[in-house]
This record gives sequence, C-alpha cells and structure tokens, in this order.
Amino acid sequence: MKKLFIRKSIALCLCLCLCFNGCSPALKKYGGAFLGTFDTTVQISGYERSQADFDTSVGLARSVMEELHRLFDIYHNYDGINNLKTVNDMAGITPVEVDTRILDLVELAVDMYPRTGGAVNIALGPVLRIWHDYRNEGVSLPPEDMLREAYELCDINGVIIDRDAGTLFLKEPGMSLDVGACAKGFASGLAVDALPDGYILSAGGNVVVAGLPGDGREAWSVGILDPRKDSDKPIVTLSVSDGAVVTSGDYQREYTVDGVSYNHIIDPATLMPALRYRSVSVIGMDSGLSDALSTSLFILPMDRGRELAAEFGCDVIWILPDMSVEMTEGARAMAKLSNSP
Repeated sequence: MKKLFIRKSIALCLCLCLCFNGCSPALKKYGGAFLGTFDTTVQISGYERSQADFDTSVGLARSVMEELHRLFDIYHNYDGINNLKTVNDMAGITPVEVDTRILDLVELAVDMYPRTGGAVNIALGPVLRIWHDYRNEGVSLPPEDMLREAYELCDINGVIIDRDAGTLFLKEPGMSLDVGACAKGFASGLAVDALPDGYILSAGGNVVVAGLPGDGREAWSVGILDPRKDSDKPIVTLSVSDGAVVTSGDYQREYTVDGVSYNHIIDPATLMPALRYRSVSVIGMDSGLSDALSTSLFILPMDRGRELAAEFGCDVIWILPDMSVEMTEGARAMAKLSNSP
C-alpha cells in the first residue's frame, strides 16, 4: 500500500510539472511598427504569449528610440534636454553637459575616425548641412568652393569629450556634429537591449535580433534590399541568429540633377557622394559599430573594406554598380542569392 501511494504521488507531481510547463499559452508571433524616430519606420516582430505582452515590449523599445532620437537630433531643440543641437549651438562658446549615451555615441565615432582613415567623420557637419540644404532644394549641386570652405571646420580633433565632467565641446565656432553615420544603428541596438529574447527590429536598413525566433527556428531570415527601383524583392537573404545587419545604400535619400542621381553618403576625401557601390551591408554583433562600418565601407575600396571587416570581426556584402555581389566568406556561409534555386 505504501509503494502504491508513492507511485501515485510521483505520477501526480509529474502531471503537475508537465501541466505547468506545457499547458501555459503557446508563444505566438506578433508584429507592429511606429513612426517618428530617425526619419524612418521602425518595424518590430516578436514571439510572446499575448498581444498585451507584445505591446508592452514594443512600448519599451519605442520609448528608447524616441528618447535617443531627441538626444541625437541636430535640427531641433527640446525643453529640458541638452542634445546634439545644443552642442552644435554652443560650438566655440562653452562645453555642454550631456547624457552619457551622447558621450558613448560620440566616443564610438571619434574612435572610428583613425581606424577607417577618416571615412567616418562626425565633425563633417558643416559640409553635410550644405548637402542637406541642396538636396532639399533638388535643383543643383553645391559649389566646390563652398564645400571646401566648410571643410575647414571639420577637424575631428576639435571634438572634446570630458568624461569626468560629462561634457561635450566643439572647439571652434561654426563646427557641428552630424552622427548620421552611426546614430540609428546605435539607437537600434539599445532599443533591442530593452526587448526580451525572440524579437527582431528593423529601422530603415538597420536590423537587430534579440535571441532566436520563438517557433523553433535556429535563425531569422533577413533580406538585403535590391537597390534597383523596379524591384521589391531582396537580392540576398541571410540566416542570422544574433547581432545586427546594417545596410548603407545609394538609393536612400538620393536626388537627381541634370539626369544624374546623387546619394547622401559623402566621401570626406572628395566632399562628393561616394560612387563605388550600390549598397554595403555589415553583419556584426554591435549595431552601432556595424552602422559606422557600413558607412565607411561604402566609401572605401573593397580591399581596404575586407581588411576592416577582418579587424572588427564582421562580415560584409557589397553590391556593385553592375549589380554583381561580393561577400566575405562568413557572409557567404549565411547567404542565399535571390536567383538561387
């Protein structure tokens, strides 16, 4: 009788354990999107037990993106916030006490300057502002002498970070920062850090994953957009289990003058749009770093790009003007071309 009681007790415990682990609501895939940050639509997909849980997670990510958008904004002021516009407005006047995330972003970019041979230069603000204005007008190109004069104010050594005081200072009046080369990737990475496992976030060419999909797959499928305007299909599809895929392309924010299209990625060596590639995608663990690399590799020759990819432990996909595709070996291992069987 005693043995029978023990067997029944064990069976009851097993039943309770199985019910506790297996009878709860199954994970389901949910999706959502929001506007208003970094001039793009942010799309989020994730696996949760309910719509309410998903909405809560998306709300956290959105809050992070909205806060960082305000901090990294160079065009608008916000009540009670010292952002990058504040820093630019105070150039040559006084250091500005800023949020540590601004210091983190600027420090990342300043570190990338020598490592990329100056291809990433967040002090290029005066030149990029001219291009921004002419792009908005959409009728002509900036005069070269205007660009060269502005470039005199683009010395990265004039960017002074004081960690102890928590301040950022631009030494010369007229200097200005433009963090477009890395801000969106940096912010996307921090937003994903606020999400549980089983999520993927896409913000205009910046894709970041948090953990594996909740449906048992071993990787997410991430498409690299075909740069041709008449195509709505990815030219490459990647299987990504962790980290970020960040793409810089010539089809983003372009404008046409006299029948010639000009993209928004400016080569600091020529002060003109870079023309080597249609797009460059970097696959790496750090979203902000991958964003900065995708910009620099869009500018640099491919052999130098391969060296940087190896140095930073990243993989890269280049789409050339003739639409041929080049990849590092690591990227090839996780890629499927759109015309593959």
